[in-house]
Amino acid sequence: MSESYWRSVIDAGMHVPSDRSLNDLTLELIDMLASPDAHARDAVAFPLLATWIHSGEYDALLRGFGNGVVTGLQTGL
Repeated sequence: MSESYWRSVIDAGMHVPSDRSLNDLTLELIDMLASPDAHARDAVAFPLLATWIHSGEYDALLRGFGNGVVTGLQTGL
């Protein structure tokens, strides 16, 4: 999604948008965590994922979510 999409999510209170699945949104944010673009990584992806984790959006999926993130972040090491 575009920068403006994610900015609108942040500006609307960081709630999970209803126009896309949580899975699709999460996959895109995880990709952004590996971005060399510091703004995408540190000002968009990380705060949104942290907020959604804290608010319980991933409670039922947390173990798989964590395993997926670890696997994804190991790529290229």
